[in-house]
Amino acid sequence: MTGTDESYAVFYGYYQSFDAVKKVAAQLKARRFRRVDILNMPYVIQLGVFSKSDDIKKLERKLYKHGYASYRLFERAGEHNIQIMIGAYKTEKSAMDFKNLLESEGFNVKITRRMGAPAVAPEIPDMTILQDKDNDGILDEVDQCPGTNAGDIVNQDGCSIAQISDQNFDTTPLFTPLISSTKTKETDDYYPYTIRVSSYKDREAANQIAIKFRQKGDSMYISYGQTKDGTPIHDVFFGFYRNFEESQMAALALERRHFKNIEMIKMPYAVQVGVFDSYTDLVKKENDLMSKGYLTYSIPDRDDNSNIRLLVGAYATEQAAEKFVDELKANGFSPVIVKR
Repeated sequence: MTGTDESYAVFYGYYQSFDAVKKVAAQLKARRFRRVDILNMPYVIQLGVFSKSDDIKKLERKLYKHGYASYRLFERAGEHNIQIMIGAYKTEKSAMDFKNLLESEGFNVKITRRMGAPAVAPEIPDMTILQDKDNDGILDEVDQCPGTNAGDIVNQDGCSIAQISDQNFDTTPLFTPLISSTKTKETDDYYPYTIRVSSYKDREAANQIAIKFRQKGDSMYISYGQTKDGTPIHDVFFGFYRNFEESQMAALALERRHFKNIEMIKMPYAVQVGVFDSYTDLVKKENDLMSKGYLTYSIPDRDDNSNIRLLVGAYATEQAAEKFVDELKANGFSPVIVKR
C-alpha cells in the first residue's frame, strides 16, 4: 500500500458539488459502510463515445473479460450518445499507467475530465463466458493448471503444489495469501507462516531490498529485531500464509525465480500500529512510519473485513517483539503485539 505498490479502490457515484457528495456519504455511513472518504477525482479514462447499444455492450463485454468494470455517462444531458468510462483519478499523471496498460491490451483510450449526465448502468455479461471448470477460484482464461483436484490449495495461476512440481513453467509473483476452496475453520483467518529471503545488520539496506521488490509487485516486508547478543538484525520476509503447505507452494515459485537460501518459517506474531476504516488515514500513518524508517504491510481486520490492520514485522513469540514495541513507543507510536 505504499506509493509504489499496486492498489485498488472502490468508488460510489460521481457528483457535481461537495454538498451533494456529503449527503450521499452520510447515507452510506447510515447504511454501515465503514470506510467512506470524500475525494476530488476529476479525471477518468474514456474508452469511446457510442450511439448504438450493441457497440456499447460489445465493448463492456470485452472489458469485463479482461477484468475491468466500466460505467456509462451521457456525453451531455439530454443527448443519447454514451461515454464508456473507467476509474477515477486525482491528476492526469496518476491515470497514465493504467492508460498505458489498457492500450497494451488493444483498447483505444484517452484521459479526460469526467463530464456528462448519469446513464443506465452497464449490463453484467453472461457469466457463462467466465468459466472455472475445476472450481479452484481461478477463471479458465487465466488458469495455467486446468483440472486441479477438488479442495486443493492453488496459487494465483490456479496451480496446486503437485501441479507446480509436475510442470515446467514460470508462475507469477504471489503477493496475497493463497486461495483455498475448502476454507472452513476459524484458524483460516490467521496467517502464521512466512518465508525469510534474507537478513541484514543494516536497517536501511533491508528496507531498500524490500522496497525494490515491492516495486515489482512482491509482498516484501521487514522484521526489526536483535540477536541474542544484542546485534541488530533485520529479516526480509515474503508473504504470509495460513499453513505450511501454502508457504511451501510460494517457496517453490520463489525458487523458480532463482531466489536462494529461502526459509519457510512460523512467525505468528506481528506488531500492530493501528486499525483503520479510512484508507486516507491508513496511508498517513503508513507514511509517518516510513519517514522514521519502518516498512509496514496491511491485512484485513479479522473481526471486520471493512477495516484494515497496519502491521510491522513478524516474530516467533510475543517476547521477541517486545523490544521493537518499546522502540516504536519511544518514537511516538501506539503499538500492540497481535497474532497475524
